[in-house]
Amino acid sequence: MEVEGEQGGGRLRLVLRHGADGYQLLASDPFGRPLWVLTRLAPVTWLVDHRAEAWCRASGAVALPQLELSGLPIDRVPAVLEGEAPAHPPEDAEGERFEDAEGRWWSLREGPEGLAAWTLWSGDEPVLWWQAQPRGGILSHRRGSQFRWRSSVAEETEGSRFAAVVPEGYDRLDCAAWDVLELRQDQPASAGDRPPG
Repeated sequence: MEVEGEQGGGRLRLVLRHGADGYQLLASDPFGRPLWVLTRLAPVTWLVDHRAEAWCRASGAVALPQLELSGLPIDRVPAVLEGEAPAHPPEDAEGERFEDAEGRWWSLREGPEGLAAWTLWSGDEPVLWWQAQPRGGILSHRRGSQFRWRSSVAEETEGSRFAAVVPEGYDRLDCAAWDVLELRQDQPASAGDRPPG
């Protein structure tokens, strides 16, 4: 994945594991060094940032390091990475735009190969939009971030269970107050249980 945004640009390697229980995203740099791990076991999300040696646990979505995805339903991230729409129009939808169960407005555009693009709207302004690319896609955010990815390997794995694992000594932080793009080192760790591992 190529990332461009306010913090500059770079490349990530993402591994997506998913199954009936949820999914896990593992990010590493081009040399294979771990950067962060997102584990979603609904309704709980864990984020472990290996560079900052910190972690957080939240109900619902969390901000991902280097990825501006606000507005994207957290449970639809794997679908988006695999070229699917984050929301689908209800059967009685009329016109180009439709409203989802959470009150977000979307539009979809089909092409000869299937889904070609989608957009998340706020009034008349696009907030988040995606365009299909061969074996991947381009995801752009109104705040200036853009992500391009291409799937290189897909393989079946036995079993679908995985767990959130936090290394010993990592600080627990509040997901809502944690600036994961530029972690403040003076931020105190909050109390709480570690995730199951």
